Amino acid sequence: MSDNHHDHTRHYKAFISYAHKDKAAATRLHIKLENFRTPKKIIGTKGRFGSVAPKLTPIFRDRDELSTGSALGPELQRALDNSEFLIVLCSPASAQSHWVNEEIRYFRKSHGDERILAAIVDGDPAAPVGEGEEGCFPPALIEPPEEGAPPREPIAADMREEGDGKRLAFQKLASGMLGVGLDALVQRLEQRRQRRLTQIAAASLAGMAMTSGLAVYAYFQRDAAIEQRAIAETERDTATASLDFLVSIFEIANPATENPKTITALTILERGREKIETELKDRPQVQAKLMSTMGKVYFNLGDAQEAKTLYERSLENPSINIHDEIETRIALADTLNRLRDLDAASLQLSENKQVIDQAHIAGELSPSDTRIHQTNLLRSQASVKLSNRNDEDAISLLEDAKRNAVLLGHEYREGLADIHMQLGRLYSAKRRTKEGESELQAARKVYVDIYGDDHIRIAETDHALAFMYFYAEDYTQAKQAMENASVVYGRLLENGHPVRATAAMFMGRIRQAQGDNADAVENFKESLAQTKTLYGEKHQRVGFRLLFLSQAQADAGQYENALESLDEAQIIYDENFAADDFNQGDIMIYRGVVLKKAGQAAEAEKLCEKGLAIMAQTMPPDDAYLIEWTEKCAA
Repeated sequence: MSDNHHDHTRHYKAFISYAHKDKAAATRLHIKLENFRTPKKIIGTKGRFGSVAPKLTPIFRDRDELSTGSALGPELQRALDNSEFLIVLCSPASAQSHWVNEEIRYFRKSHGDERILAAIVDGDPAAPVGEGEEGCFPPALIEPPEEGAPPREPIAADMREEGDGKRLAFQKLASGMLGVGLDALVQRLEQRRQRRLTQIAAASLAGMAMTSGLAVYAYFQRDAAIEQRAIAETERDTATASLDFLVSIFEIANPATENPKTITALTILERGREKIETELKDRPQVQAKLMSTMGKVYFNLGDAQEAKTLYERSLENPSINIHDEIETRIALADTLNRLRDLDAASLQLSENKQVIDQAHIAGELSPSDTRIHQTNLLRSQASVKLSNRNDEDAISLLEDAKRNAVLLGHEYREGLADIHMQLGRLYSAKRRTKEGESELQAARKVYVDIYGDDHIRIAETDHALAFMYFYAEDYTQAKQAMENASVVYGRLLENGHPVRATAAMFMGRIRQAQGDNADAVENFKESLAQTKTLYGEKHQRVGFRLLFLSQAQADAGQYENALESLDEAQIIYDENFAADDFNQGDIMIYRGVVLKKAGQAAEAEKLCEKGLAIMAQTMPPDDAYLIEWTEKCAA
């Protein structure tokens, strides 16, 4: 098979290999490559690697360095095998990266040296490599082809200001990937730029010819233009002040007492909040925006109470921008929902609807912005309805949001995918499998269009599909979807991430349903250990994991171990839930199931009856989970 033919079968144009420290540079390069379009006059001409392509996509970006193991995993190997080029970002960090060096060596075996492109982003190519050194070439990049031979001498694009500069360095990479001479590419790009300038000049002249006819109209538009310019300047100043603030909170106050390697995220957050309160009093709009932003950080870190306080402080500021106010109100409602203060959440959303309507009438929001805010509002209202176990209203609201999202078109396509995802999960929970699968596959398609195949959103969608297939008792498809999700989670999330703990638990449930009880027990133990590390020994999530482990242990005939797991879970439940909480009924039924399998049918029946009675007090009779347990107890 010829080399050129082989290239046409590859999935990726290039694989970007880099150290985690250079992630920002990798992201910038990825975006530039994705947006590059080959000049028309050289598309299809003969290049060094065959016909010159119209663009340089798709790109595979190895987003984060792996933390364990000594060899590249099969997913990375497949990505390297299916990439036409390897772009190595060279820096002191990547020179010392085990994984960057392994990726170079692996790629070279099947592709050779000609398709390895180097880009210097930091350091000194002439300096030695090592701790505290400035050498930037990974050893694998320059190691001799055979023993006794001289080192390889890579021709690198130098993105440093003292080197080629970012523009010329990128053009060097592009010419290397297209297989055309640098001079030819630069000349065509310059011609294209000149054509665009000519078009702009022509448009300007045409505009001048129309000026006299538009003079009266321009007079009446002058005030509006002044107002829009003032808004733009305010937004620019806000963005600049926000960036300055972000930089300032990472400044070390006292180098003698603070070690930059040991400063915690909490320290930075607390320092940031104090600076917002004290140093931005004369910039109230910036202060309001950053209060809200800080609230989002705390919310994402799981501290909903602190997020609530920050959102409320932001909304108290009379200078808050109208867009920030609407977004903050929705964020506050989501936070109240998480805190189970559902009445307050509903009230906040109701007030926000009035704010949106009034701003639209007053002309403060464009029709498009109004629709975006209304769509986000519908999604939050649906979440509150779900928390109130009003599933049908939630579905109706999400269907309304979906119609809005379709009308918004391209600018809201990620939001549309998120709505598909919400609806898919909801339909799946209602056991409406066909509708659930349709929505989830629609979400997956949009996410792939936006991000490509290797993204956390793709893994989340596969995870949701696995749940849907699981509850439809299609365990083969459930296992396949969960394995797909787990591969991406393993690549993108560090060990100990809560999502990986959840994925391990669910894989255990699938294997348990398939009768593979021994492997299921191991999956549940893995998930339990990760959850204890993340949240501590007495967190309610640890209790949930113990329940699932107990069932797998009982199915494997390990009855004593199963009861010990339930005893440990009961201690946690008693500390976290009231006696009449539905979770207390839940654990009773779990214990009843184990006792039934252990031969204690009478005691099992009593526990089932008592547990169902507790759950029925707080759950609607058509709740899928309650129905499931009722059927299991009856059996």
